[in-house]
Amino acid sequence: MYENKWMRQLGRLFYGRRVFWVVPVGSRQVTSVRLRLPVAVDKLALYRSLLPRELEMPAAPRIYFYISEFQGTYPVKIEGGYREAAVCLKAGCKLDSKTDLQAGGWFPLEMPVSAKSALNSGLIMGYPKYLADISLSAGDRGGEGAVKVEGRDFFQMHYDPAEVAVAGLEEEEMTVPFYLVADGRINIMQNEVVEQNSFTCRTGMVSVRVNSQARWTGLLDRPELKGPGVLKIITGRFNLTRRSS
Repeated sequence: MYENKWMRQLGRLFYGRRVFWVVPVGSRQVTSVRLRLPVAVDKLALYRSLLPRELEMPAAPRIYFYISEFQGTYPVKIEGGYREAAVCLKAGCKLDSKTDLQAGGWFPLEMPVSAKSALNSGLIMGYPKYLADISLSAGDRGGEGAVKVEGRDFFQMHYDPAEVAVAGLEEEEMTVPFYLVADGRINIMQNEVVEQNSFTCRTGMVSVRVNSQARWTGLLDRPELKGPGVLKIITGRFNLTRRSS
């Protein structure tokens, strides 16, 4: 816990500088089960309270769950890869000159990871990362993923392939920005495609079951929800761009 605090403090130093730089860091294959759900009108006050004041309410508020596996990481090689999960909210950012305000990006509420190196680099950049046990298995017949934090179930996802319409399917690309906010400053993190060898985006029905007492669970109608989602498998190479405002 002390080490995590130190990494966050180091990250604050980065927020104090207006910069634009590209980090040659990423992975050569990403497998991800993803689900984005609309948020009811009567929950928008809570939604607004969960976003930093520096970010704007989006045109279509949504909560976003994913469990991903990263293989072939670089420049730091993680043997066997690592897994990451997230709970995010759609948000707009007036200071993001590269992204239309209506299209917006994502604000991460929680981002558990399975590897310490991914944890440390994420904390420095400002991601809300912490260690967890994360599993993911996915293929043509379906997929399963689960996140456990300190031995307790956090959330599980299940994917069944199906030809269904998925809202905002174009956002399944790697390049949608994440807005990280600390001390009134915004870091805009976005992948730049250097080499894309393959991109598979399979639609289906995805369910998520949440076991948490966090405030954001008030955005959910019930602990288990289901909707049109995707299984995404992408190979290539991506550089992480950071812009600060």
